[in-house]
Amino acid sequence: VATTVFGAANGLQLKPPPGVEKVVLEDGGVVLLDWLVRGQPGPAVLVCPGLNNSSRTGYIVRLAEALGQQGFNCVAVNYRGVLSELSSPKLGCADSWQDLPAVLE
Repeated sequence: VATTVFGAANGLQLKPPPGVEKVVLEDGGVVLLDWLVRGQPGPAVLVCPGLNNSSRTGYIVRLAEALGQQGFNCVAVNYRGVLSELSSPKLGCADSWQDLPAVLE
């Protein structure tokens, strides 16, 4: 909420991410990767938003922009059921880190 209020009060315009990659996990679950900054070939940073946040949350977008200005490519993880359909019995929650090995392949 604080991020939303800050952004609205300061006139920040959040741009939608330029590229979304869908990763289908072994059990049918879906994780979306939002490429928020596409730079030249080089180092990449994987950003894992906190619970109840997504790649489109203000602080994640601002972090991606700052990383891009420093020459990094940035991709943010949207856990199961965040900005996508829920396609498995498992939900995105505090143990969503367990999906990261499949995302990093």
